[in-house]
Amino acid sequence: MISFTLEILNVFLLFRYVLGYEFRKKRSPIVIGIIVIALDYVLRVIYYDNMPLELNEALLLVSATMPIYFFRGRFVTILGIGVSVHAATGLFYDLWFGAALAAMHGDMEQIDTRLVAAITQMICAVMIGAIIMRIRGNREDVCHNVAKINPIIFYLLAAVQDILRLSSSYFGAINQNTAHVIQGLNMAQNGIIGVAITIISVFVVLFIGKNNKLKRLLSLNQKCIKEQTAQYQMIGTRDKELRKFRHDYNQHLLVMQDMAGSEKYEELAKYVGQLGEIQSKANFISTDNIICDAIVNQYYSKCRECGIQFSVIGKMPPGVDILETDLCIMLSNGIENAYEAALQCEGGKSIEIKIRSLGNFTFIEIINSVDGKVSIEDGFIKTTKEDKENHGFGIKNMQEAALRSGGSVTWSYEPEGFVITKIYMRGSKNE
Repeated sequence: MISFTLEILNVFLLFRYVLGYEFRKKRSPIVIGIIVIALDYVLRVIYYDNMPLELNEALLLVSATMPIYFFRGRFVTILGIGVSVHAATGLFYDLWFGAALAAMHGDMEQIDTRLVAAITQMICAVMIGAIIMRIRGNREDVCHNVAKINPIIFYLLAAVQDILRLSSSYFGAINQNTAHVIQGLNMAQNGIIGVAITIISVFVVLFIGKNNKLKRLLSLNQKCIKEQTAQYQMIGTRDKELRKFRHDYNQHLLVMQDMAGSEKYEELAKYVGQLGEIQSKANFISTDNIICDAIVNQYYSKCRECGIQFSVIGKMPPGVDILETDLCIMLSNGIENAYEAALQCEGGKSIEIKIRSLGNFTFIEIINSVDGKVSIEDGFIKTTKEDKENHGFGIKNMQEAALRSGGSVTWSYEPEGFVITKIYMRGSKNE
C-alpha cells in the first residue's frame, strides 16, 4: 500500500513538475481517474496476502495509464510516457530485489518484497525531486520538447525495458538457491542497464531542451539587434525627410499664399493634403525607450499603410531594469498579434497602446479591434492560427519574459469588440 501510494505520488510529480504537463480542465476524466485509483486501493486491501496473478498484472497498469486521466496533452504521448516510466520503475525494482536476492544466497523467503517496493519508490521520489530542482523554471521547455518526440519512441523504450526484465530469468539444471542467485544477479545487471538507459534518455531530453532554449535566446537577441538597427535606420530616414521638409518650408508657404490669394481653394486643399502626407512620413513616436520605440514605430508604419488607426499614450519610465530581450519578446509578440487581429477586421481597425508607471511597476496595455469574439480562458488567449503550436509557444514566451521581469501577461475581451493585452512588469535601477 505504501509503495503504491508513493508510486502514484511519483507519477504526479514527474508529469506535473518535471515534464510540465497541466491538469485537465474537464472534471469527468479526473473523476474516473480517482475512481480507478480508489478501486485499486480496495482490491489491494481485499487481496493483501493472496493477490491473484492475473489481477496483480491488471493493477500494475493503473500507474501506467493514470496520467491520461489527469493531464492534458496528446493521448498517445502521455500514455507512452506512462508505460515507459512504469517499465523503468519495474527495472529499478528488479535492481534492488535482484541485489537482495543475491545477497541472501537465493533465499527468497528472507526478502520482504513490499519493503523493497517501498524503498524503490522512495529512491525514485528522491531522484525526481533532484530533477525538479535541476530543471526549475524550464518545465515549459521540457514539455514543449517532449511533445515533439515521436510517441513510438516511448513504446519502443518500454518494450526494451520489458525485454530486459524477461531476460533476467534463469532455469538451469542446478539447485534452486543457486538458480535464484544467478537470477538475482541477472535482475541487478539488467536493472542497472535499464536505469542507465532511462537516465541517458532524461539527459538527452534535457540537453535538447537546453540547446533549443539557447537557439531561441540567440534568435531573440538577433531580433532585438535587428529591431534596434531598423530603429536607427528609421530615425535616419525620417530625420532626412524632416530636413528636406524644413528646407522647402518657406517655398511651401509662398505657394499656399499664392493659391489663397488667387482663390484656388480646391487646389490649396489638395496641396495641404499632400504636405500632410509628406510630414506624416517624418513623424516619429517616442516612448523614451530604444526597444519600445523600434517596435512601436515599425508597426506604426505598417498600420499607416493598411489603414489601421495607431496611437501610443504615455512614456516608458526612466531607469527600468528589464532585459532588452524580454521587453522585445513581450512587445513584439503582443503588438504583432494585435496588428494581425486588427488587419482582419472589416469595420474600424485600431490599435491603442497605453504605457504608465506607478512606483517600481510598469503597465502596458495593447488594445486592438477584433473581428468576432475571442476565446479567452483564465486570462489566457486561445489562438485561432493554423500553426497553433508555434503561436502558443510565442504566448508562452511572453508569459515567461513577464515572469522574469517580476510581472505577468493576461488578456481580456471587451463586448465592444476589443481585446486588451495587459503586460505588467516590475524593476527599476533606482530601487
